[in-house]
Amino acid sequence: MQNLSKVQRQCLLKNSNVDRITDKNVFYTSKFKIMAVQKYLTGANPKEIFEKAGINPDWFVDRYCQSCLKRWKKKYHDQGKESLKVSQTGKK
Repeated sequence: MQNLSKVQRQCLLKNSNVDRITDKNVFYTSKFKIMAVQKYLTGANPKEIFEKAGINPDWFVDRYCQSCLKRWKKKYHDQGKESLKVSQTGKK
């Protein structure tokens, strides 16, 4: 992820789909992840999913939205919808 400006960070934190932001990552709510994967599975464009959720894809590196959805979709298929409700960050 590229560095976000202070204004971009503040804007993202106001978005109800964003849980928190660290220096290296943006963490999204489980509700957003599940909704995004379900829309993606019906053929929606990854960038459009983020845009409609009020998240500007241009603030991130190229293919960021697609990478997130690809990762979330794999977890959704392998472990089920409930797996997106649990944060595995920092766990081995």
